Amino acid sequence: MSSQRERLQVLSAGIFSLLLTFGVARFAYTPLLPIMQQQAGLGLAEAGWLAALNYAGYLSGALVASLISNLVLKDRLYRIGLVVAIVSTAMMGLTSDPWLWMLSRFIAVLTMATTRPMRYRRSFNTRLLISEATRAPLR
Repeated sequence: MSSQRERLQVLSAGIFSLLLTFGVARFAYTPLLPIMQQQAGLGLAEAGWLAALNYAGYLSGALVASLISNLVLKDRLYRIGLVVAIVSTAMMGLTSDPWLWMLSRFIAVLTMATTRPMRYRRSFNTRLLISEATRAPLR
């Protein structure tokens, strides 16, 4: 019975980490941009720089992750990245300085992007884990 419980814990941790990184680090920024423009007076040029650094963070994170072959190091970076992505996204709400927004967006998506190649590479393992946890056959 404890084996089944451990499987469900691992499965739950994986699902919640995906929700965390995609839900907060990736999708929190887009709906906030119009509000930041209205309430904080963010201009079009500053919004453009914010978006550019957001994409630069994705690119940098993907490149960094592609250069790391050690799975133990990738796992550590993934775990650290979860926390850093949330903290740096929350930092946007604690300041009204556009330069700090740009820095926090870059850091948030950099750390989120470093987890993506590892997840895609393990997609079969995730399907296998779900199959084992639910005792459903693989399709």
